[in-house]
Amino acid sequence: MFVLGINIPNHLPVSTGLTHLKGIGRHRALLICAKLSIHPQARIGSLRDWLISQIVHCTKPYLLDSDLQKAVKEHVDHHISIKSFKGFRHIFGLPVRGQRTHTNAQTAKKLALFATRRRSKSLVRKPIIKR
Repeated sequence: MFVLGINIPNHLPVSTGLTHLKGIGRHRALLICAKLSIHPQARIGSLRDWLISQIVHCTKPYLLDSDLQKAVKEHVDHHISIKSFKGFRHIFGLPVRGQRTHTNAQTAKKLALFATRRRSKSLVRKPIIKR
């Protein structure tokens, strides 16, 4: 069954199937089920078309899929543009929310080191001398 362009398998319960939509988690899926008085364990395949349209109508106020990704990207770009601490952490690929990096976040530090090396190589261009 396609809901908002996402294929949700028919055998899944409604509360689990709605979590396939990016931006709807378990809690929000349960709220939608309660608002429409759908049993959370009812199968997606057993829903009528008018009920599917009601679910789509209930998800209108939320940012979903590409709109959510765009909003998050704009938020990160805002922090980078105002040169805040969070922006610098995003640029260097380090944890943003105050997690320790002395013993944890090794993968983030490796990726940050790779990204800065790659960025510095692309920024520094050696002059080409033809002889």
